[in-house]
Order: sequence, then C-alpha cells, then structure tokens
Amino acid sequence: MTPNFFFNKEEMKPVRCTSVAKRYLDIVGCAAGPCVVIGEFRSDYFLSYFMGGSDYVRVDFPSKGRAMLAVLKPKNLPRILRLVKHGLFVAAATSYLAEMVERKNVKVAFAFYSSKSICLSLLAIELTNLRLISVYPAQVRQKFTPFIPSPINFCCFGREDKEQLLKMGQPMGKVHITGSVYRNMYAISRARPVEKTATICVISSITERVGTSKQNSTLGNEIFIRDSVERLLSSSQGKTVSIVVAGRPQVNEAGRRAERDFYSGLLSHPQVRYEANKGKGFDSYILAESSEVVMAQRSTLAFECLRLETRVLFVNIDDHRSPVSTDYPFLISDAFFGTFSKTLNRLRGLSQDEYESAISQFRDYSIGSLQRCS
Repeated sequence: MTPNFFFNKEEMKPVRCTSVAKRYLDIVGCAAGPCVVIGEFRSDYFLSYFMGGSDYVRVDFPSKGRAMLAVLKPKNLPRILRLVKHGLFVAAATSYLAEMVERKNVKVAFAFYSSKSICLSLLAIELTNLRLISVYPAQVRQKFTPFIPSPINFCCFGREDKEQLLKMGQPMGKVHITGSVYRNMYAISRARPVEKTATICVISSITERVGTSKQNSTLGNEIFIRDSVERLLSSSQGKTVSIVVAGRPQVNEAGRRAERDFYSGLLSHPQVRYEANKGKGFDSYILAESSEVVMAQRSTLAFECLRLETRVLFVNIDDHRSPVSTDYPFLISDAFFGTFSKTLNRLRGLSQDEYESAISQFRDYSIGSLQRCS
C-alpha cells in the first residue's frame, strides 16, 4: 500500500508519494509512465503536488513569435494547411505543440483546459497515439468557445458539466467526472480533521474593478453579504460568532487594496479577521473548512466546499447568471436581513445527516469527488 500525501504547512511542500495524476490515469484507463504537462497549471507548487513522484516534462503554450516559427519549417506545412481554417496562429501554435510533444516521445499528456484550449482539441486530433487528459479547474458553463469535439479525455466537476460537454459534442466515453482537482489535492493532503475556529467564512469576489461595470453586475451580492454579516455582528448573536474573510487571488496590489477597502467596516469588528489570498498552498481550503458555514455568491471554492466538512450558504439577489439553481435549499435570493438570519440559523441547526440529506441531490449534480490515494 502506498502512502497518502501529507501537507507540511510551514514548508509549503508536498511529501513525495503516489501522484494525484495516477488516480486520473486510472479513471481514464491509461497506464502510468513518462508524460508531458502542457501549458500552465496555476503554480509550480500545485503542479508538483499533482504529479508527485511521476516522471514528466513541461511544454508551454508558445508566444505568437515562437508559434510563427513553426510556419517556416517545411515539415510542418501539411499540418498547418489542415488547421489553417481555424486561424493561422491556432494552426501554428498547434503545430508547435505537436512538434514539442513528438520530440518528447511520450504517450500521455496532461493539460488544464482554458481559453487557449482549441489548440489542445486539435492536438488530440492530430496526434492519434497521444492520450491527452484535460482537467477542468472550474465549472464548464460554456466558458470555453469555440469548442471542437476531440479525442481528449475531459475530467470535469460533476454531472452538470458532463451534460454540458456532451451537449457541445464531446463523445460520451471521453468525459469523466472527477470533481475539483484542487479540492482533490487538498482532501488527500489533509492528515487530520480541521478544527473549527470561525462561525462564518465570507469568500470574497472583490477585484480591483470594484465600482466598474465589470464588477457591478455582481456587486449587489457582495454588498448584501458584507452588510448582512455586519448587521449580524451588531445583533444579540454578535458576541457569539466569529468571522473570517477569505480574500480572492488578486493580480496586483490594487486588487488587494480594493478588497480591504470594501470590507473595512466589517473588519473594524474585533470578531472579524481578513486573510489575503497569497495564491499558494491550500490556505483558502483550510480557512473554509475551519469555519462552520461558508458564504459566497458564485465562488468555485464554495462549490468545492460542498465536498468538504463545512456548510455552504449561497447568495444570489441580483439574478446575474447565477450558477446556483433554486433547487439548492440554502440559497438566499431576496435582499432581506430576516431571510439571511433565518436561513443561517436553519443551516447551523441541522444535524450532519440532515444537512447531507438536504444538499445531496444538488451536490451530486454539481460536483463529484475523487477517492483518496491508497
């Protein structure tokens, strides 16, 4: 029996053991062996955690200049002519990736599916001997278009995403429900249950665009969450609750400053602490699971928490393309503090069996799970 991963929070390094990638290979039906990782994987830390002790090499998506060099090579011309209908850059980038993968002489490749992934679909069509496994890091929800059905093995969140991929034309045998890759890694890393240290974890969606039309479409939800929690702290229950605000990954200091400013009133309360998202390790998952209730509008982390040891309260008062269906029993859809207070108390008052029974249908449709390494 091979050991599980264990997470060393101080060193922020994974202990080497059987890779999480091996579990994905088992699900897809691929034999383990040397492989290629194509494109970005959020961070080198998560990549090393995902691959563990597996033998792999990286192949990055090319810059425009590097891709165009592929056009100049006569041996690439037949492939480029086949693919140019998708655009010259797409044809050139796919040819570059194909050349790099063929040079590595491997049979398996992993990649995160992203806006660049039309190249991955074409790569899977071009390299018929390559088993390409594409991991969706978030819900599908028609994010990635145009979409080309291909021999890629898609590993997605849950039944909802599988239905969406099949509707987009992906073959039935090439879609696999594996849940969230980050949640899977965190669950495997967790050596012991997490102690509850907060009543509510507010998952922030605030960016440096706060106050702009880009953010305004969902800002009503964020304001309602912030103001409702602050009003809770001022009520008779206030002295018995503690709050943690889990910051979102920010691309720059302006985003971090906007986030702190947005929550400044809430943070003036002694029962509230703010934890900036530093973008490495499993800090956000630890913050969420160390809270009784997670509260968010549409965060991927909140969906992942449906598979963790915490309870989830969703807010959607502005009806802006919410991924949370009205089937979810703990969804706040009107802007009244009384509704918030009543729903929160009901959520906290359930036994674990009652909570599991209430959310099971929505959870199983939204997000699957990956069994622990063993």
